[in-house]
Amino acid sequence: MTQKKYWIAGMATLFLSATLFTGCSWGMDWFGGGDTKKAEEGVSSKVIDSDFTLTDTEGKVHKLSDYQGKKVYLKFWASWCGICMKTLGETNAFAGEEHKDFVVLSVVAPGVSGEMPKDKFISWFHGLNYHHLPVLLDEGGKVTRNYGVRFYPTSVIIDSEGVVREVRPGHMPKSAVLDVMAEIP
Repeated sequence: MTQKKYWIAGMATLFLSATLFTGCSWGMDWFGGGDTKKAEEGVSSKVIDSDFTLTDTEGKVHKLSDYQGKKVYLKFWASWCGICMKTLGETNAFAGEEHKDFVVLSVVAPGVSGEMPKDKFISWFHGLNYHHLPVLLDEGGKVTRNYGVRFYPTSVIIDSEGVVREVRPGHMPKSAVLDVMAEIP
């Protein structure tokens, strides 16, 4: 093959990779068992006990059931995920907007799958100056596993009754979140 053909083949591979893989998976437990659910199979409230209690980077306790009556958009992400970092500003701005019938939360699992330890993560995150986005700390990764997250970012849509309606790996732009939120009770 000529050098030009190698370059074209390489660029085609890069384009396909960028098109097909819209998230990060380094260090994720792809084949581990336990209670991990496959997000691509879809998830229902019968599979996931969606309630949890987590503390955010400011020390505030969040219990998912406290949001009953509102829909919830959960974004699972990691500091080492390039796509997560590229879209974090958008998610922060989205969280800062007033939404009458839903809340925007994010979840990070410190010390799990290559994520920084809790104290280092909190210090690092505060340095980013994202003041609107609540970041809930899933120490040990139990909630992350329970929701079947195997890919960062992953979006979870929960209806106003606390039922998990959708688990979507990859970046979910604001317009898509708004569309889904408009369709569910």
